[in-house]
Amino acid sequence: MHRAAMPGDDNLNVNTKRLREFAQEAERLLTADGQDDAAFYFGQLAEYILQHPEKGLSEGVDRILGL
Repeated sequence: MHRAAMPGDDNLNVNTKRLREFAQEAERLLTADGQDDAAFYFGQLAEYILQHPEKGLSEGVDRILGL
């Protein structure tokens, strides 16, 4: 899938701690909204980052999400 570049994309720096916090918050909010399937995958992402912070997002999406 092609994604159009966003202004400043070259300088995009995502901190793994912030990404984990984002995923945890998304999981919490989605669970509260009754969207359990989506919440589950955000939880998978948060858990992966917590257990493997040194890997960042170097693993495939299917592996990170347990597909």
